[in-house]
Amino acid sequence: SFTICQRLQLLVILHEKKVHMSEKTKMTHHSLTKALTIHAIFPIFNMTCMAILCTAQINFGLHSKEIEGLAFDVAVMPALINPLLTLYFVRPYR
Repeated sequence: SFTICQRLQLLVILHEKKVHMSEKTKMTHHSLTKALTIHAIFPIFNMTCMAILCTAQINFGLHSKEIEGLAFDVAVMPALINPLLTLYFVRPYR
């Protein structure tokens, strides 16, 4: 909810300033907004995966080295994926 409100506020500000921007600047701001939105939503996905793994271990009694290792792998994913998302979505890095 907070992420969505912040994104909407950013889009309103950018829309107000759009008149004075060049087309290249508009596209750069659009790609940056998209990247920031995905960066903000990604931890929700990550925490959901971690919760599923914890639930599988605690409630269902599924204990293995693979599941425990997967929990650590999932925890590291934001540090690996966020720079790649920035390189993909932010226009100057393409």
